[in-house]
Amino acid sequence: MGRVEIRREKAGRGGKTVTTLQAFATHLPQSQLERLCYDLKKHCACGGTRKERTIELQGDVRERAFAFLLQRGFAPVRSGG
Repeated sequence: MGRVEIRREKAGRGGKTVTTLQAFATHLPQSQLERLCYDLKKHCACGGTRKERTIELQGDVRERAFAFLLQRGFAPVRSGG
């Protein structure tokens, strides 16, 4: 399915932690990204949203998202600090 970058961000969010998933393959349709966002929110038990080609999940759920994406055939990569 392709490479996906997983990153924890805190800057510009009022001190709240957000896990972002980005760099999805451009051939993935928006509807599939929307469904993936829905499934990730259920799997990680958190809130979240999709903005353009980026999925934002509330909280630090990098490990759960990493395992979920591996099961779905993606190649997740931890990026950032």
